[in-house]
Amino acid sequence: FDDPQARYLTTAQFFRRFPLELAEERAQTWPLAHFTSGKPAIIEARYGQGDVLLTAFPATAKWSNLPLKPEFVPLMLRMASHVMRRAEVEVPSVVPSSGTAEIAVAGRWAPVTVQVVDPARHTTTVPLERSNDRLVGAFDKTQEKGYYTVDINGGRSEQPRHAAAAFAVNLAPDESNFAMVNQENLRDWLPGQNVKLIDASAEAQHVQGGIGQEREVWRPLIALLFVIIGVEFMLSTLGGVRDKDQPTVAERIRNINPGTWVGRMTGANS
Repeated sequence: FDDPQARYLTTAQFFRRFPLELAEERAQTWPLAHFTSGKPAIIEARYGQGDVLLTAFPATAKWSNLPLKPEFVPLMLRMASHVMRRAEVEVPSVVPSSGTAEIAVAGRWAPVTVQVVDPARHTTTVPLERSNDRLVGAFDKTQEKGYYTVDINGGRSEQPRHAAAAFAVNLAPDESNFAMVNQENLRDWLPGQNVKLIDASAEAQHVQGGIGQEREVWRPLIALLFVIIGVEFMLSTLGGVRDKDQPTVAERIRNINPGTWVGRMTGANS
């Protein structure tokens, strides 16, 4: 939220809120987001070995329009993944060439033995050190391309624990490029193709209008229909005494009915 160029949650409005008061000494509690008034909107706190997020408003449209914004779902997913319980064993899935693979194991697994087998079938024992409630180690012998397997054994003899994991190493550090793709790149990669980029971001929809908010044809048609009804009503009420020889509007409509035409052609009486 600190990035002024991101423009996230710029159109969110809050109609009601619960007041959140933070103590002056809050070593285990800190605000993550504020309202425009400066009052805390989302706070984070440490509780035991876990994290707690508390908002000053429920996720309902009666309190704010945040649940109706496109940022709501990513915000909730990020919050849930942030406070969710950490896995017993954490091993990266991909490590760049000559990079470091950080391995973390829950502290209740102690004593723990971690062995890494490289693509050449060489086994390396990784020492672990305690960091808060985790046992953390680093494996930096990732010069060879391929898959590395991690074998973790811990716990006591009466309750042993075992886990296996693996991570991949790419030979070229620039093999995975996460730079933004623009229209010029696509035209170079797809020569002879008609490529068009459509910006469907929340910022573009805020400026140009969201998808599905286009003007619909039936609204002006209904307005036109009411205008015609009003004109017919004015003509029928303010047009003076009707000549008996002149048919009414209802009679004209009945004359347009195809059933009337068929009756006239066959000689039937209406």
